[in-house]
Amino acid sequence: MIRKRGLETLWSRCCALDPSNVSSLFYADRIINFIRRQLKKSYRSSFDREDIVAAVTRVIEDKIENVNPSKRSRRRSRKRGGSPQDKKPQTVSNTSPIESVVSQD
Repeated sequence: MIRKRGLETLWSRCCALDPSNVSSLFYADRIINFIRRQLKKSYRSSFDREDIVAAVTRVIEDKIENVNPSKRSRRRSRKRGGSPQDKKPQTVSNTSPIESVVSQD
């Protein structure tokens, strides 16, 4: 049984991820400005919009080999509950639980 509007959802996803649609997103002003800022930070030089658009076009058209996407490092979340120094050490007794019950009587 097909989910309600399942076919519409599948077609919408297919259209959204179409290479021509995704490649057109690269030319959005926000993306071009982001690339411009990153290049300026990295190379300390200003770039024109046309230069960046030309570079994006080359990236889209040409096959670039041996390029691995950068992996973002994940930040480890701190566990709540304080530092290990704040915790009280557990005392270890030499008596078994049965002996401690018998000795209480």
